[in-house]
Amino acid sequence: MKTFIFPFFLIVVLFGCNQKVKEIKSEIIRVEVDDRGEEILMSSLVDTVTIIQLDNTDLIGSIDELVWAENRILILDRSKMLKVFIFDLYGNLISTISSGEGEPGRFVFPSSLTLSVEGNSFYVISGRTKRILEYDLDGKLLNDFDVKTLGHLDDLQPFVNGFAIKTRPDNEESIVFTDLKFSKTDLIKSSDFFDEPPIVSGGAVNYFYPTDEQERFFYKDILSNKIFEIRNRKVVKIYDVDLPDSYEIDYKEVGRSIGEVSNAISERGLVGLSNNHVTFGDYMLMDVHNAGRGQLAIWNIEENKIKFISNVVNDLSVLTDVNAIWGSFNNASGKMVTAVEAALMTQLLENVDYSSSPYAPIFENLKLAKDDNPVLIVYHLKKDYKWPFD
Repeated sequence: MKTFIFPFFLIVVLFGCNQKVKEIKSEIIRVEVDDRGEEILMSSLVDTVTIIQLDNTDLIGSIDELVWAENRILILDRSKMLKVFIFDLYGNLISTISSGEGEPGRFVFPSSLTLSVEGNSFYVISGRTKRILEYDLDGKLLNDFDVKTLGHLDDLQPFVNGFAIKTRPDNEESIVFTDLKFSKTDLIKSSDFFDEPPIVSGGAVNYFYPTDEQERFFYKDILSNKIFEIRNRKVVKIYDVDLPDSYEIDYKEVGRSIGEVSNAISERGLVGLSNNHVTFGDYMLMDVHNAGRGQLAIWNIEENKIKFISNVVNDLSVLTDVNAIWGSFNNASGKMVTAVEAALMTQLLENVDYSSSPYAPIFENLKLAKDDNPVLIVYHLKKDYKWPFD
C-alpha cells in the first residue's frame, strides 16, 4: 500500500513558502481554516458501504493510484511491483500490465493513471522513456505517444479536445495544454505567479484535482499554500489557505530539500494534504494527515472555509482513521473509495469494538489473511447530506 515516501512529496502543499505572489489579474481568495476537530460519524455522511476484496492471483505491493471506471477498477503500483492491475467491480483480476525496459509500447517508472474523458480507456505516463501510453479497459495497448518535447511530466488531466499536463520545474512551463496528439497548444507559467520558482527539486504526482465540469480543475502547488482554480485553460482564482502559524514551515530555518522538509513535518506533527481529493459540487473532501494520523478535511469552496474532521473509531470510520496514509479517493456518482491492507484491516477488526457500528454486519463476514491483497471500501454518499458549515 501507499508508503510515507510519496505523501511527503506532496505533504507541504498547504504550508506557507513565504513567497511573494505577483500582482496578477486572477482573483486571490483567503481560505479560513478551522482546525478544531469535530466528531462526525461516517454513517451521517454515507448511505451504504460496499466491501470489495481484491483477487489474490497477482499480489499488489502498493496502491499508489486508484481509478474507478464504469466496469473496472484500475490500480497503479508504481513504487513496488511497477504494474497496473485491472479488476472488475467484484474484485476479480482481469489483467496486469508490467513495466518494460524501454522498448516501445511498455512503460518504465509509471505514474499518473488517468481515465479518458469517454471512460473507455486510460493513460499512464512512462517517466523514464517520456512517453504516454493509452490502454483499453482490458489492458490492450491502443496508443503510444512520444512526449519528450514536453519535458518531465508529473500529472495528466484529459479534456474533450486535449490534455492538461503538469511538468517538472526545469523550465517556466508549469502546466502545458495539448491537443489529442499531445502537441503543445498553450501553457501556464509559474513565473506569472511567483517571483521565484515555488517547487523544490524532486517529483510528485496528482497535482490536479478534477471536477465534474469539463475544462475546470484545481491545481495545488507543491511547496506553497496556494491552490489554483483553472477554467478554460486560464487561472481564474488562487486560493491562499490561511493555516495556523503552528502548521507552517519556515524554510529559512528548515531548508528546502524534500528530506529536510519531510523531517520537519514528521518531527513537529504538522498537518498536510496527501495526494487524493474528491470534489462534490461546491465542496471538496481532502485527504490530510498529521504526523501519520489520518484526518479528513472538508473545503467549502463557495464560502472559502476549511474544517478538519477528527476520526470516530467506534463508528469504524476507516476513511478518517486510516485513509490519509493508505488509501485513495475517487469520485464516481457520489462514491468515495479507500483501500486498506488486508493485514491492517484484520488488525483493525480484531482490536476495535465495532459492534455498535451501523457497518458491523458488513465486516463480520470478512475473512482476511495477512498475505491477501488489499480490501477496497466503497462509500456511497447520502444525496441529502448537510455539510458541517452552518
